[in-house]
Formats: sequence, C-alpha cells, structure tokens
Amino acid sequence: LVEIINLPIDFNNGAPAFCVKPLDSIIILTEEKASVQSCDLLVDSPPGAVDRFLSTNQEFSVRALVTPFANADEVWLELLLPSGYSSDGDLRRDIGCGEGVEKSVVWNLTAPPDEDLLTRQIQLTTGGVDINSGSPFSGCVSSLEVKTEVAALLDLSAVISGPQQALEGELSVNLPFTVEAAVANNGSAGVDTTGARIKIELPPDYSIIDGDTSKAFYIGEPVSWNLRAPSSNSPPGNIRVYFAEPYANDANTDQPAGIERAEIVIPVKTEAGTVVMSNVSKSDTIAIPPHVVPQGARDVPMLKICFANNSAYTVGLDTFYVTIRKASGLDIENPSQFVDSVSFVAGNVKYSAQASGVNPIPIFVNHGFTINSVDSATAFVEVDIAGGASIGSMRIEVARSDDVKFSIGGGNTPVGVVWKDGDHFYNDPFTIMSGNFSEYVHNYPNPFRAGYEKTRIAYFLTEDTDVSILIYDYTGILVWSKDIAAGSEGATGGPGGEECKVLWNGRNGRGELVRNGVYICKITAGPNSAIFKIAVAK
Repeated sequence: LVEIINLPIDFNNGAPAFCVKPLDSIIILTEEKASVQSCDLLVDSPPGAVDRFLSTNQEFSVRALVTPFANADEVWLELLLPSGYSSDGDLRRDIGCGEGVEKSVVWNLTAPPDEDLLTRQIQLTTGGVDINSGSPFSGCVSSLEVKTEVAALLDLSAVISGPQQALEGELSVNLPFTVEAAVANNGSAGVDTTGARIKIELPPDYSIIDGDTSKAFYIGEPVSWNLRAPSSNSPPGNIRVYFAEPYANDANTDQPAGIERAEIVIPVKTEAGTVVMSNVSKSDTIAIPPHVVPQGARDVPMLKICFANNSAYTVGLDTFYVTIRKASGLDIENPSQFVDSVSFVAGNVKYSAQASGVNPIPIFVNHGFTINSVDSATAFVEVDIAGGASIGSMRIEVARSDDVKFSIGGGNTPVGVVWKDGDHFYNDPFTIMSGNFSEYVHNYPNPFRAGYEKTRIAYFLTEDTDVSILIYDYTGILVWSKDIAAGSEGATGGPGGEECKVLWNGRNGRGELVRNGVYICKITAGPNSAIFKIAVAK
C-alpha cells in the first residue's frame, strides 16, 4: 500500500497540488522455495532381487519415486553407482516442471561380474530451478543398499552307490543296484528348485524297480533310483543322469541358474556274474605264516581268501588250482617232493587233493562251497608237508584267476573271477626243515637286537608235553629259563605235529639286558631235547 500524505504546493497558485490518485497498492504472494520431496529408491525387478541381494552380472532395474512441487522447474534425477555397477542409459534424467504429484523413473542396471562381500549403496540425488528466483536448488536424496554374490552355479554328480560289487559298473544279470545323484551349488546365490527335475536314462533292457525316471531335487540332498540289470548278458552301455526342464532358478535373477556339469555318464555292462577274490590273510592268525615248517607238518595254513559274489544267483566253486613254487617263483616240476596234499578249507569242510607230478594241483570242490547272491564267504588254503620233503624253501600260489572255477547251476553257466586291485594270491616263502626235534628247533630272527626286538624260539610237538627252555652264556652261567606245563601255550601238540613258539626279549632273570654275544639254548620236551645257538647283537 502506497499513499501521498502531504500534497506538494503548486508554485503558480501557492495552493496544494491537484492529486489524481493519492492512494495505490500492490499484491505480493510468498511461496515456499522450490523442492523435490518424498524420494524413494527401490529395486523394481526382478522379484528375486527385491531383497537387494544380486547375483554377479545380473540385470536388474531400480525405480525412483519423487514428488517435485509446482514452483520447481527443470527438475532432474541422477543415480550414483558403486564401482562395477553399470547402466544401459544415462544416469541423469530430466522430468520437467513440478506439479505436486509423484513421478516415477526407472533405470536398467547390471551388477558387477565379481562377488562383493561388502554392502554397497546406489545413491539418488535430485534438483532443479526455482521458478520464482531462477536459482538452482538441490532436492531430496536417497540411497539403496545392495550386495553382490556369486551367481548360482549348479554342479551335478551321480554314481552307482550300491551294492559294493556294482560300484565299478560291472553288473551281474538281474542284479538290483542303486544310482545316487546330488546337485551342489558352486555359487553363493540361493537356488529355487521349485518344480526342477533331474532325469535318468537307461540303456536297453535296464529297468527301474520303483519310481519315475525324473525326480525333484534339493541342493545338497541325494536323489536315488533303484534299478535292475538285464536278465541276460548285455554289451557295454551308458546310464545318463541330467538336468531336465523345468530348470532350477537363481533366486536373485529368477532365471535358470548356471550349470557347471549338466550331465553325468556312468558306463555299465552286464555279465552272467563275477566273483571278486581278495587276499585277507593279514586279517587272520596267518598274518605271519610259518617261516619254517618241519617235514611231515600237517594242516599248515598258507592263505585266507575272501570271495564276494556280485551275481544275482548262488554260485558254487567247481575247481581250485594251487601251484607249488620255489622261493624264486619258478614252478616245481614234481610238487609231491615237497607236499603230500593241498586243501581248500571252508568252515568245517575240507576239500583235499593229493600232490603228484602235475603242477598246478587241482582241488575238486564240485559246488561243495557256495556263495549266495550279493554275499561273501572266506576259505583257507592249507598244505600237508611231505614226510620226506626236500629241505629248502617254497611257497604256494593261485597263479591266475582262471585257476578258480565258479559256476551257476552245477557248472552249466561259468561265472567270471576277478582279483581285487593289488591282491596277490601267494604267501611268503617258507623253509622246510627236518622233522627231527633236534634238527628243527631254531629261533628267528637270529641274530636279534635285544632291547629292540624279541626272538621267537620255535619247535614242533606231536603231543602235549612239559617243555623246559634254558639259556646259558658262553661261560655256562644260566641267563634265562622258562618251564611250560603240558597243554599250556607253547606245550601243545597233535597228530602230524604243531609248531610252538616262545618269545625271549634278551633280558636275564633279573630283567637286565644281556650283552652282545652268542648264547646256548637248550630245550627239553618230553623225551626230545635240542641245543642250538642264539646270537645277540644290539
């Protein structure tokens, strides 16, 4: 409001000047300065990324929701991206003047190619020009926290999981077996397996015992199929296990997850059946077979063998061949010079064959030893040493898998025999010595290291009898003694003779280590006695 309060004097007439309009006014409106408010920044798509966890190289979009007021002009929005993130367009967007209503702007972005374990911020800034002042202004700001993890990467594995004899893919006819598969995630992002499937494809004549060829799966949890081999021999083939539609999705991208191994091929073949032989001698008392045996020794254990039947039928042993060899490994032309017989012993049943001038020696079992389907059994190989056997070293051997004849149905269908990797079916060489008590008695090792090892004093008894062992030094002073009552350990015998062993640790009766040197051992067993030397070398 403007008013003339005192009128000026007209110089001509000396009176107050004429005033046409002594009062006037101007209307002025005051508004709030220009602004952009209500800034919201969020992940717009895909749905799996709304939790702001992103997979490496993932494409996603963010949406800004802002409200520019009417006195704002030339309004703009701009994104600031963390290192490694990129956009398919300009990060700054112009949205014109304000109207006091909410506006929406979308950016299409891509996550970094590498995992970032730290939380990063996508920032939104806004601004424009104030219509009244013509000056630029800064609007509201906002930020969005995001984290990048390695995209889901599926790795398929599958194996034959049972039974034991099927693990290598060599199956017997009609054998039930199981294939087990699992899916691992080699990425960090979650995996949505809803509806996802893995599928198995079988060679001709193989069948599924129960269930479908395709099955649902979950990360890290096994999936299995119970299968059956063909009812007759079949050529080598492949079992395929693979991912089938619909595929599992990366939980962040909502798109099919990456796949490292999409298919597993398991080679298989079907035969009438196989028996797997394993040398388990070390698991029994013959872990240390006799190093020395006397002439005429009976039932001397040589080997313990485990037979595993991986066929779908009961198999029986027809013939078992044993080769008598010299310690050097060469065949002995006339086995009867060393042994009277060889035996295959299963449980309480013994199958024996007399030695002759033929090597190897066949032991005819004629299905007296049988093994049920998918079962195993053990047996021993024993020998009877000839009473007049040649003095010297020898060993026995099952030389080839062809030397072991198994079959189905009384010999109508032969069954292959295979040896477990690394197994050798022969024993350590042993020495045949005189059957006379005084000539057989010995100790081993000799010499031995008193205080570090023990020596075994070995002798042979044909009946239970009292045993006395005396050890003297070279001056005739008694160093150590042991008396054993008949029937106690070390004093038992039997028809054909039994080897007995007594340990001496190289200490005298007071527990003191004896000195290096040669000692005299005298053994008395009933009417028999023997004297021999024991050497001590520390």
